[in-house]
Amino acid sequence: MAHRAGGMAWLAILVWAGAAAPAEAGAWTRARGETLLISTQTWQRLDGAPGGIAQSKAESALYVEYGWRDHVTLVGRAALQSIDRTHLDSWQGLGGAEAGVRLRLYRQGPWAASAQVSASVRTPGENRFNAALGEGGGDTELRLLAGRSIGRSAFIDVQGAWRRRPGETADEWRLDVTAGTHIWGGLRVMGQSFSVWSVGGPAHQTAYSGHRLQASVIWPLNSRTRIQTGALGTVSSQHMGVERSAFVALWRSF
Repeated sequence: MAHRAGGMAWLAILVWAGAAAPAEAGAWTRARGETLLISTQTWQRLDGAPGGIAQSKAESALYVEYGWRDHVTLVGRAALQSIDRTHLDSWQGLGGAEAGVRLRLYRQGPWAASAQVSASVRTPGENRFNAALGEGGGDTELRLLAGRSIGRSAFIDVQGAWRRRPGETADEWRLDVTAGTHIWGGLRVMGQSFSVWSVGGPAHQTAYSGHRLQASVIWPLNSRTRIQTGALGTVSSQHMGVERSAFVALWRSF
């Protein structure tokens, strides 16, 4: 098929998982029986990937957190993707599916720490960024999360992760940092950074790294519903594409 042809082995030294989950998907576990749903619509443009690949993607994603116990939160994500890549047929379908569990390690005063284990599910779509559509899946990730609230209106959340990727692909180190504060009424602003570095892999595979920044604004519609809008861009990369994206997300807790 056309979408598996030619330089697809490089295709995805492209991006790492679209717009990241909001800060509430951080070191703090959810209360028992509490659910958070985040539906996100993202529009992405990617240029300068190895092999001259460019990509446009529209993605509708659903992220879920459920408090199974006060100290254990279940998490999951899946998306419908519409992808156009140079020299390849357009594609639409399911991609970006993962599931995992977060365990509280520490909670005292303004501090929180957790550990999270997750695994990706193989789908017909974009499962990982260094494989053809439909390839990949089965990646496992161990993530450590630490957060601190600052006063009544601000917070910072830092997450470090190691992602094990089976097959002829490099593993990854990841570092995500989020800071946010309320600026007026219920209005919140957030700044986030997302970094990735390849680790190991076959001798013929070129090492890669990338760093992105995201800014967003969140405001409440009512006590249980909020809306978020923002933009993300690559600030530096090595053997990865340059991403520009915008998104809007609806949060619903119950």
